[in-house]
Amino acid sequence: MNAFTVPAIVLVLVQLSALPFTSASPGQAGHCNRGAISDQGAYTGPHNSSQGGGSLEDGSYQITIGGVALDDLISNSFIAGIDYNVRLETLIPEDVDAGYFKGLLIRLDTEIAGSDTNLSADYFTVQPSDSEIKKHPFCWADNIPAITHSGRVKKAAIEFTLNVPEPILGLRLDTTVVRNKDNGGSNWYYNKYNLDFSDPPPPPPCIEESDKKFYWKTSKKGKFKNKRCNWLAKKDVDEIEDICAMTEPEGSRGLAKDVCQVTCETCPSDCFQISSQKFFYKIKKEKPLYKDCDWLEFMFRKSPDKASKICTQKNLDPTGEYPPAMDGCPVTCGTCGGVGPQ
Repeated sequence: MNAFTVPAIVLVLVQLSALPFTSASPGQAGHCNRGAISDQGAYTGPHNSSQGGGSLEDGSYQITIGGVALDDLISNSFIAGIDYNVRLETLIPEDVDAGYFKGLLIRLDTEIAGSDTNLSADYFTVQPSDSEIKKHPFCWADNIPAITHSGRVKKAAIEFTLNVPEPILGLRLDTTVVRNKDNGGSNWYYNKYNLDFSDPPPPPPCIEESDKKFYWKTSKKGKFKNKRCNWLAKKDVDEIEDICAMTEPEGSRGLAKDVCQVTCETCPSDCFQISSQKFFYKIKKEKPLYKDCDWLEFMFRKSPDKASKICTQKNLDPTGEYPPAMDGCPVTCGTCGGVGPQ
């Protein structure tokens, strides 16, 4: 080796070190653009020699949200404000060579919703214990929800959490999976899915059955003591609050907060009634006649037309003590939004 050889080698090494690093299995997706790798123009990062292998199904992959497999032909419907587990997995985990994947990019974007819809990278949450995935740094910087891989380890499945806090129709989920080819290079598989997030359905109305029992306490001899909702309703406010605050039931009866939801004010809905609630029915022999919601429920089974007519009457109790049926029994009458039980 002559005196000129060593400097020449050093110069070549320095020039090579200045070149951009590429790898067939990078530490993350090389771009944060929506769409397949073939849509990214001249720059496809380390996958510029890759070939599209088709859809996720063609690669034997599947992505699920809340345990439901996504369908690329329909709008996949979900509820806003709920944590959903998102899982990307191979359908042939037993085939180590064909089933694994290394690279991935899962990106949430607007499409039908329109470009003026605001998204947040916080819609996706990665579990700290999972060292194989991360939020995509390019997307994260632009506040776009996106997940990519953090290493070159062979993976059979990854999971993270999705929560879209507000209703949005027409979100687009781009999913790309990359695995090595037997003869070098890599294959990628891609699908886009339409996601609709709607308001949660209103909670069902609740009816407190006055004679239904709940667990109250256990005697010194170990006997379970149960009470009815109408017993609880007659207690003073402080005692009701104490009983409704109980959290440890014993025996076969439920707690007051679950059994007597109207009295305990634990109804999930704004529409509720007490079965024994009385309402003004009519004047009979110059005296007011009263019925309760249980009776009205029975009338709907016996004579629906008559019961419906009772629910439309706005006659006022001359004593002012009880409401008309539409207000006293709003669940049975289907008139939720009135004053509710008295």
